[in-house]
Amino acid sequence: MKIIETQNTKNINGQTLVVAEDIGKSVHYGYFRTSMGGEVNPFPFYNTHKGFQEFWQKLSQFQKQQGLKECVIGFESTGPYAEPLFHCLRNQPVKLVQINPMHTNWPAWIFMKSVQGNTRASIASQNEGVP
Repeated sequence: MKIIETQNTKNINGQTLVVAEDIGKSVHYGYFRTSMGGEVNPFPFYNTHKGFQEFWQKLSQFQKQQGLKECVIGFESTGPYAEPLFHCLRNQPVKLVQINPMHTNWPAWIFMKSVQGNTRASIASQNEGVP
């Protein structure tokens, strides 16, 4: 088993594409954003080789279109569901960053914003009573 050392990263700049992934059992969601505000709305892709190829093609096209040199992909640790995707991405020119869900809820916030409304108030009102 290969041991991978973790480290904090602060390498986001104007030439970096930021990618968020919401990992699921059979369907993942991807989201892209640039420092200049360009973005791709959350989109689904399947936890299959073909789904990973479609995700990578969409990511590559957006990165080239925006003229960005670097890519950072953030994800929450979700156990075995993410392993096939990470095996595919570890050979690509990207930086994988694990996000602690106790420190942030931004992937969920991004997804909820695009689906239900643009304000925290609209999301909070829909989640009243939910722990």
